[in-house]
Amino acid sequence: MAGKEIYNKMKDKVKDAFSSSGPETGKGKTKLSGRRVKHGYHLVKGKSNHPMEDYLVAEYRQVGEHDLGLFAIFDGHLGHTVPDFLREHLFDNILKEPEFLSDTKNAMRKAYLLTDEKILERAAELGRGGSTAVTAILISCDDSVKLVVANVGDSRAVISKNGKAEQLSVDHEPNMEKEIIEEKGGFVSNLPGNDHLLSIPTNSVRTVCLAKHLHSHFTVLNTYVFSQALCRRFCYLATRSVTSAEADSSFLFCNGLGQKHMICRLSSLNCEHVSLAGDVPRVDGQLAVARAFGDRSLKKHLSSEPHVAEEVIDESSDFLILASDGLWKVMTNQEAVDEIKDFKDAQAAAKHLTEQAVNRRSKDDISCVVVKFHC
Repeated sequence: MAGKEIYNKMKDKVKDAFSSSGPETGKGKTKLSGRRVKHGYHLVKGKSNHPMEDYLVAEYRQVGEHDLGLFAIFDGHLGHTVPDFLREHLFDNILKEPEFLSDTKNAMRKAYLLTDEKILERAAELGRGGSTAVTAILISCDDSVKLVVANVGDSRAVISKNGKAEQLSVDHEPNMEKEIIEEKGGFVSNLPGNDHLLSIPTNSVRTVCLAKHLHSHFTVLNTYVFSQALCRRFCYLATRSVTSAEADSSFLFCNGLGQKHMICRLSSLNCEHVSLAGDVPRVDGQLAVARAFGDRSLKKHLSSEPHVAEEVIDESSDFLILASDGLWKVMTNQEAVDEIKDFKDAQAAAKHLTEQAVNRRSKDDISCVVVKFHC
């Protein structure tokens, strides 16, 4: 085996070991256009069985006469290879765009799309997974500092201005882009796998046909028969609105092909509909975001076009928070701002936010970057 191959294998083993070893933390500082900028970051492994899939960037570079602050969160799914690729290449691709300084927003859009193309070309190597991303670039411009934020998916950027939270990114949820996804031939379903349930009432048992919806036709996949006693043992909330005619004790709703096995027995109710809480909307019953890098199997129905926003850092700008959805699932934008508004140290602030998310029972990987201005 060649020396380079041995090095790469050892590097991957170290990376895998580190990604599941617990918190990662750090901090740094610089001056941009005479303004002091400090950053801190903290990552915490979630309670899932897979290795850590969150990656981040927090560094400073120089392009020509312009000093830059580069910050990012990459939240992977189905593996860590795509977010790791983004950590290594996305900012390089952005900075290589000829119009980076003259039209930063357009340069970021082009670089996002180009990077996604590279990921798809290397799908055999990088695997079938994908990643969300939120990137923030601080650019020194004469006597001012410009902030440009881009994102795909649900990793989020929030800026505090005079203590008020302002979200600079967009959470690309499937329901927001349902029409676009359907126009591309996909669908948005709250039931993983888009399984639909057809039930047949009988006297002593409940017979349930599990079907897959394909272009307005139902194909029966499996039939389950449950006794009355077994029916009484299962009572689980499924995502569905049902009519009063359906809300009869002789009906059983079951989803057995998706990521969960859901069974729900509904009692007779005198109402027009019953709304039940359950799984989140997913593209093709699989992915809980409408925009992401990678995900080759879903790419016909997904987008990697980023939302891009631009701000000028002025006296009202307190700090910037970048975080994966492991934080935002349990905390509002304003709550996050209020939690750290009195922190002087950016690293301590980032650590505090991740700890608060854990205390609020977030089970996902949690990564957070805090960038403080005028420190």
